[in-house]
Amino acid sequence: LLEPILAQAVDVSYEKYFGRRAYFAVAGFYKNLESWIVDNVERPFDATGLVVPTGAPPSPTNIGIASSPGNVKGGFIRGLEFTASFPFDQFVPALEGFGANFSATYNDSSIKPIAGQPATKVPGLSEKIFNTSVYYERYGFQARLSNRYRSDFTGSVVAFGANLETRSIQAESVLDGQIGYTFQSGPLNNLSVLFQVNNITDEPFTTLLDDDARRVKDYQEYGRTFLVGVNYKF
Repeated sequence: LLEPILAQAVDVSYEKYFGRRAYFAVAGFYKNLESWIVDNVERPFDATGLVVPTGAPPSPTNIGIASSPGNVKGGFIRGLEFTASFPFDQFVPALEGFGANFSATYNDSSIKPIAGQPATKVPGLSEKIFNTSVYYERYGFQARLSNRYRSDFTGSVVAFGANLETRSIQAESVLDGQIGYTFQSGPLNNLSVLFQVNNITDEPFTTLLDDDARRVKDYQEYGRTFLVGVNYKF
């Protein structure tokens, strides 16, 4: 009986380019949610005709409550996005090879309540997300440092009994880095080597119950990941 997620969306953007490599853009979006799916909606259920387990006490009624995914009507997602890419030599020639990429998103959301429940934000959406990357690429060398930050958000996590449980997932800031070199001449011409480290600061994944910092439900440290790569082009 589920209806699909339905929304009417409007997006407006402005973009400005500097030459062939540098640009910035800003965009606004609004989505009017006509139908949304939530995990647990309780409905009356008629158990008439179902087999009663042997030894079960008699029930005064065959009407109970069943919980299942269901639709809620109405809500919105709205926000702003900003992106920019700037090779520094576009503005300062002495900084040839250096550059940066940046993006930021701010969003707000609301789902109208099921009967008797307060409005909630759309699960999985952080209010703020920032992506920043600075790099150097010249003479065959390449180096890059990237950071992704997202603020707290409400998410559905697989719980102990394989059921979905709603938790507050804490903000995280993940830092990655890489360095590499491509040989430009000689017997190793076109050979590239790369060294990469993901999650340099060993950022943990943390969830809370009821958005209460005293009730940590899950705390996981995944550690750093080290990657070494070699590539050769014929």
